[in-house]
Amino acid sequence: MEPRSERRLSLGRGRRESLWGGRRESLWGGRRESLWRGQEEEDSAQAGWRGGLRPKLANTYRLEPLHPFAPHLLRQSAEELMGAFGDLQYQQETCRRLARRVADQLLALAKEQEFDRYRYAVQVSVGQKLGQGVKLASKALWDHEKDSFITLRYENTYLFAVGTVFALYMD
Repeated sequence: MEPRSERRLSLGRGRRESLWGGRRESLWGGRRESLWRGQEEEDSAQAGWRGGLRPKLANTYRLEPLHPFAPHLLRQSAEELMGAFGDLQYQQETCRRLARRVADQLLALAKEQEFDRYRYAVQVSVGQKLGQGVKLASKALWDHEKDSFITLRYENTYLFAVGTVFALYMD
């Protein structure tokens, strides 16, 4: 906890230091000085916001993406990434490392496309083929107009791999 002298005061009366560093009168008082303290003497090497605070940006009031997520643009490149499993036999540690690497590459591929205001979640599941049936499912709160996904499959005689990239619009 910071010392009492450095803490912000509550809505009390009197002059005090505002959150952004400028001096101002109390809420019931008179004038208010600038909200942003200009520090021209700071060079660009020390660029950054003082104390970790950033100025609040204005709302855009935009509810739809300028460049919506388009799964068909990712499909060919993503299928090539899933081909990294090749003729690999199923070994738990090897497949785990490879699945993690493929997931990282799928995430980088989705971010590379620069779809506007999307956050991504990537899941790659790998399993051994022993004649069993497998069903994979996911459940999430979803906006069917803006959110999207792409699912990719890879299979050889020893294993199967399913990769899913979820694209969630953040307005």
